[in-house]
Amino acid sequence: MTSLSPWRWRRRAQLRRYENAAVHLELAYTNSRNMVRRVVALLEAREPVPPALPAGVEAFGQSLRLLHRDFLAGRPPDIARARAREAAQDAGRARAAGLGFSGTIVASQLLIVVGELLQASGMTKIEADRTAGVCEHRPDSRPDPNDR
Repeated sequence: MTSLSPWRWRRRAQLRRYENAAVHLELAYTNSRNMVRRVVALLEAREPVPPALPAGVEAFGQSLRLLHRDFLAGRPPDIARARAREAAQDAGRARAAGLGFSGTIVASQLLIVVGELLQASGMTKIEADRTAGVCEHRPDSRPDPNDR
């Protein structure tokens, strides 16, 4: 509809960003729900909760809100990406401080949702995974066919 209606042409770029981000935002949402379930298990089991873990979850939430605002304003998502990187760093600090079984899963899920958010922001899978610390890609490895 936006390509046919002259009144909506100016919204094409904004809609394209949302279209490209939709898959990654849906995955981030699904994984966030799983992360929250594991947070409940962590609390019920009275596992250790280093301050960096809830800080990372909060930073992820903030980065998601910032990304939405950036999309609406049509500006580059630099601040959202920076906040997402902070969430990933917090997950790493929480791991270093010591976590139980559920806490380890929460930290891992946090890295995964940050990676999805970074892809939603326009980064490639390799860039997003590297930035989030999800995995290391070797320079000699073949790119994933799903990487854009």
